[in-house]
Amino acid sequence: MQTPSTRFFVIQSFLEIKSRKGKIPKPPAKVDDPRERGFFTQLLQGMVRHELLLEEELTRRIRRRKKLQGAVSAIIKLGFFELLFMERIPARASIHQAGWLAERFRVSAAKPLINGVLRKFLTELDQGYDPEKEHHFNIYESIPAWMLQRWEKDYGEIKARNLAKASNRFPGIHLTLHFPEKRNLVTKEFSNLSIAFEPHSLIPEMFVLQDGKGFLKTEAFQKGWISVSDPASVLFMLWAEPFFQGRVLDVCAAPGGKSLKMASFDKVSALYLNDLSHSRMKKIHDNIQRTRLTPSGMMQSDGSQLPFRNDQFDTVFIDAPCSSTGTIQKNPDIKWTTSEKELLKNLDLQAQLLDEGARVLKPGGTLIYSTCSLEKKENQNQVQLFLGRQSGFFLKHRSPESTLAQMDEWMYEPKPYFQILSGPLWGGFFGVALGCH
Repeated sequence: MQTPSTRFFVIQSFLEIKSRKGKIPKPPAKVDDPRERGFFTQLLQGMVRHELLLEEELTRRIRRRKKLQGAVSAIIKLGFFELLFMERIPARASIHQAGWLAERFRVSAAKPLINGVLRKFLTELDQGYDPEKEHHFNIYESIPAWMLQRWEKDYGEIKARNLAKASNRFPGIHLTLHFPEKRNLVTKEFSNLSIAFEPHSLIPEMFVLQDGKGFLKTEAFQKGWISVSDPASVLFMLWAEPFFQGRVLDVCAAPGGKSLKMASFDKVSALYLNDLSHSRMKKIHDNIQRTRLTPSGMMQSDGSQLPFRNDQFDTVFIDAPCSSTGTIQKNPDIKWTTSEKELLKNLDLQAQLLDEGARVLKPGGTLIYSTCSLEKKENQNQVQLFLGRQSGFFLKHRSPESTLAQMDEWMYEPKPYFQILSGPLWGGFFGVALGCH
């Protein structure tokens, strides 16, 4: 059974996220056992993922909710989450350890309240209480009402609800195999270390892990044979492969996963990697060292003011900063750290990156634009505005004979855009190839 101390760090991190509206942190160094680290992530992500539902259940059961101490409310929410979604943990253990947490957070006076609320909730569940039937859809799925409304406007009610449900499903950890000839060595090492994995059902070069126990220490990871990737972005790179050729500039390259894929494309003769910040460039450098990628050049510069003359590259790739709403499955904090007002804060930057990419692209070249956003204003609308400004550009269509042509069956809007909406097998992703006369 997982130790109570792991729950202590979960509550501590949850309170910090709530106070600072920060991202979900990695497990602290004190949680050093791989199983405990996985348990930490599962609990913390679960609390953040289902925050709206947990808050509603708490408000229904506490008369003076606003006067409740932060630690007390967090402990009760953790108990609710375990009772609702962690069937493998005995209910008695969850309630008992909630009392232990009250002592650790010096709110022992609230132990009777905590135990009483959780025991009553457990009794209600045993008697048939079903939160899904009791709450509005957005409450049960813990999706901000404004976010659900935006999805309904862009995709219709049915697809919007499917997106909301998909955002609460942990997709597992996906690994891309960069060297097909190493497949047997990788699978053998995983088996020897009892790392549970299965092949991705649609992408031959991907593995799916249900948790992250131990893979970071494998020889396969240390030598760069595998890396963590999102299936949707891997599908996009396969879709876009025919457009990458000649001298290629990756404008927003960090952390480098897509750059690794580009380096394997037959028609790419030279690859230049750029990003803005020192910390992001360090991520690229670390991945290069681990995978032994040898780019033709690396630079740290503002992608909207690139240090190149006009007409320098055959292909320019812009994986633009965006709202990241296509990654809510693995980054559920986005639902609570982003407001509707801040959601589209990158629109101007995206436009600047596109215009600058167009400047350094050779005539006859291809400008490739992508985001991990579900927002049409960052995707289709942004592209149409660019085409209105840049009369020499046009939408390019992928050849029907190209790799994975059957992807059209899986995409929301197959031609000429690439767009996959979040679902059971991947997150959301958008991309397009733009030709230059």
